[in-house]
Order: sequence, then structure tokens, then C-alpha cells
Amino acid sequence: MKRALLCSLAIASLSPMAHAIDLFGKTVGKMGATEITVPQMRDLIAAQSAETRKAILDSPDTLRELIRAELLRRTVITEAKQAAWDKRPAVALTMERAREQGLIDSYVTEKSQPEAGYPSAKEIEAAYEANKAQFRVPAQANLSQILLRVPQGAEKAVEDKAAATAREISTRIAKSEKFADLVAQYSQDEGSRKRRKP
Repeated sequence: MKRALLCSLAIASLSPMAHAIDLFGKTVGKMGATEITVPQMRDLIAAQSAETRKAILDSPDTLRELIRAELLRRTVITEAKQAAWDKRPAVALTMERAREQGLIDSYVTEKSQPEAGYPSAKEIEAAYEANKAQFRVPAQANLSQILLRVPQGAEKAVEDKAAATAREISTRIAKSEKFADLVAQYSQDEGSRKRRKP
């Protein structure tokens, strides 16, 4: 296998790509005895998703990478078959299950697609109107606070100091200072101070 992986990879020039794909039967890639022709690449590209196809058709580099990957894949498959790897019972069972899973995936994907135009704009509007209450989200607010404790029955000087601190905090907030910094500096609630430490 190492020999195959080290074989030189010959990729034909594929720019512009559309022209290359029209060259029926032309070999576009070769690794050892493994070759890939334009019709084989056309089939491989057709099997990709629409997004992948667009990426391949828009970029010769992406196409070259796809050819390299496919050549490597085919080379390994050839070597594995020559070693009768596919005849091993556990491998044969795995291959059969993978084939069946591919069939299931394809079938379920096809059958689960809604008909074209379903649901219609009118049906979507009717469903929305019938369930409008479920789409409403009650107003929510996040409250952040800086706790300044003033003991009940505290002297006026203590109250005045707390009020002055509150005004200072308010002024600093108005000047766009970070709220988290002010919480860490002033709040007397230990929980919020720990959460808000910068």
C-alpha cells in the first residue's frame, strides 16, 4: 500500500473545467494502474450535493483535490480486493450493512421531502394566526444592582455617606465606566461581587 501511496499522481490540466468535462473518455488522473476518466468524474460530481458541486465547478483546485482523493480511494480499494479483504466475514457483513444503510438513508430522505409548494404561504399564515399566542414572549428584564447596606435606625451620617456613594456610582455609570468594575468596588453583596470581578 505504501508503494501505491507514493506513486506519482498525474492530473491533467482541467482549466477551464467545463471544457475538460466535455472531453468524453479523456483520462484526467492516474495513480499507478488506477485511472479516472472524464465520464467517471462527471458521475462523481453529479453524486455530490448542490453546494459541493458548485464549489467543484467554481474552483479547479477543488476539482484537483477531488480527483486526488478519488484516485487514492480507488487505489486502496483495488489493493484491498487483491488481498481478498472483502471476503473476510466481518468485513463482508460491515459492507452489507453499509449498503443497506445507504439504501435506507436515500429512501427515507426522498420519502420525507414535502411536495413542492407545501405548505403554501396561505397555510403558513393560517397556522400562525391560529397559534399566535404561542409565539408571544413576555417582556423580560435582566436586573443588575450594586447593594449599599444602611442598617435600620442608622445615624444620619451613615445614611448621608451611603447616599453620597450612590450618587458617585451613578455619576460614574453616566460616564460609561464598566458596571462590573463598580460592582466589584462598591457592592456589599458578596455573591454579586464575586460574580462581577473583572
